[in-house]
Amino acid sequence: MFTHFYHRLIRKYVVIFGTLFNGLYLTRYTQDRTQKETFKVPLAYGPKERWLTRIQSDPNLTKSVMVTVPRLSFEIDRITYDPERKQQNALRFHGPPAANNSVKGLYTGAPYNIDFTLNFYARNIEDGTQIAEQILPYFQPDFIVSATLVPDMELKRDIPIHLTGVSQTIDYEGPAGAGSTRLIIWQFNFTLKGYFFGPSANTGIIMGDASNSGNTGGVIANLYNDSRNLEAQIVYVTHISTQDFIEGETVRSHRHTTSNVHSHASSAGFATAVGTVLAWDRPRTKLTLVGGSRADVFNVHDVIIGDTSHASATANTTEVSIIKTAIIKIQQDPLSANASSDFGYSEQLTEFPDTL
Repeated sequence: MFTHFYHRLIRKYVVIFGTLFNGLYLTRYTQDRTQKETFKVPLAYGPKERWLTRIQSDPNLTKSVMVTVPRLSFEIDRITYDPERKQQNALRFHGPPAANNSVKGLYTGAPYNIDFTLNFYARNIEDGTQIAEQILPYFQPDFIVSATLVPDMELKRDIPIHLTGVSQTIDYEGPAGAGSTRLIIWQFNFTLKGYFFGPSANTGIIMGDASNSGNTGGVIANLYNDSRNLEAQIVYVTHISTQDFIEGETVRSHRHTTSNVHSHASSAGFATAVGTVLAWDRPRTKLTLVGGSRADVFNVHDVIIGDTSHASATANTTEVSIIKTAIIKIQQDPLSANASSDFGYSEQLTEFPDTL
């Protein structure tokens, strides 16, 4: 069932999220609101408890090697499936041309929500409010990032990142009050709406060759009527009159009133079915008819008489297989196009009974 593949998507989502907050700065001011210093806030990936332990192990920041505040950390909390963004499983994306005039194909991704938590640690209140004011205006309530998720497919997606909540807590080392050390923690909760994709594979493309020899390439759709639904019926006949049936004329079938089922129209009885001639092929003694209702079924041994041509024939066999009514053929234009070319399409429609 499973084959090995690795698009590094979780790593990419972590990088996307971390990059958003890797350029936050704090400015310190003097009492008269003169700017004193500006510095970049460090950012690292890791759980909140890890950074709290490292910070609280040196509350006075006196060690030569230490974790300083203010700083930022973030982590993935959970990954959950998002059924509201699900698409049809059969949808495929196609990438650049591959070998043997094929293209890379990839099925639509599975939508998942990835919950992130961003924590900001500070010693004073104003540091926290500065960071909050640099983040909140950009999420209303989401911020969209465009990213190439599967490079070899050139698959680029817009990734919404929703801000779902903001909270603040204050931790004290020892009893709160003068002389105690406090740590202010701002917590921002986000949901990144991502996708996970399966393996890619080369798929053929539908096109013909440059010479268009042998009616190659393109898409050919054959349309049929099912005679079992009585929309059309093929009847092979014998004992044909000299007159030919006329396409479009009304014909009627008559049941014989004598035991001689091969007699002509003069010995026929009451009309039992009425239809219209779709096509008449004398060499093959093939008559294609359309009935007016489910009751208009032409049976073996019926005598079929045309209202206009006065042609008559006896039904020998009836065919219950489907019959072709139209062919739609679509080809690339020009025919010399390949997987890396820009091309359009030509469409050809052939309707029957022209060739029935």
